[in-house]
Amino acid sequence: MINVFIVTDVRLYRDGLAASLAQKEGFKILGCGGFNIDTFERVCRLDPNIAIIGYSDLDCGSWIEGLVARLANCRVVVVGASDNEPEVLACAALGVSGMVSVEASLEELILTLECAARGGVRCSPKATAALVRRVATETRQMQGMRSALLRLTRREREIAALIERGYSNKDIARALDIQLSTVKNHVHKILDKLDVSNRGQAVACLRHSSCMRLADASVCQSTSV
Repeated sequence: MINVFIVTDVRLYRDGLAASLAQKEGFKILGCGGFNIDTFERVCRLDPNIAIIGYSDLDCGSWIEGLVARLANCRVVVVGASDNEPEVLACAALGVSGMVSVEASLEELILTLECAARGGVRCSPKATAALVRRVATETRQMQGMRSALLRLTRREREIAALIERGYSNKDIARALDIQLSTVKNHVHKILDKLDVSNRGQAVACLRHSSCMRLADASVCQSTSV
């Protein structure tokens, strides 16, 4: 039996959806409610297998985050999201287990709920395509960052590791016992090789690269300039 709780501020919609699912074998509706603290506490107390969240509602993002954090065994399925890439990626980033578009049928929703209850993730072909495109893009970006990091010298990797840890130029100069002007020169070269314009962007690149672990481990062990 799949226990379901439905959350949306449109009462007519949630009542209709609850009535339709209740007629389907294998589903039990634990409750329905709008986006308010009382409903959130009810969901947490009842701990359903599936929480259906109406995407068009204002606070669905914070709700999904809260439920994922509080209920380890509860899967979230978003209903009413479009297949456009920003919404698909936003839902995926929140950790949902299924996305059902505004044009989907009840049978498609049921298949998504059953898949989520088994620990899987289901969405439309368009949503899947958007996710695949994002993975491909991020993979290319990661490969580009790795390639850029490989172009750094040993000293530049050491300084880059300290930049990632939040060190200022003066801190780096003291840590490596080198001149401040030398640090500034290395930082300029690092930014140029990473193809970024400031330290914040450099940090973002470095934190996404596992290559920096080796550099960070070796920092302060070398005194070569």
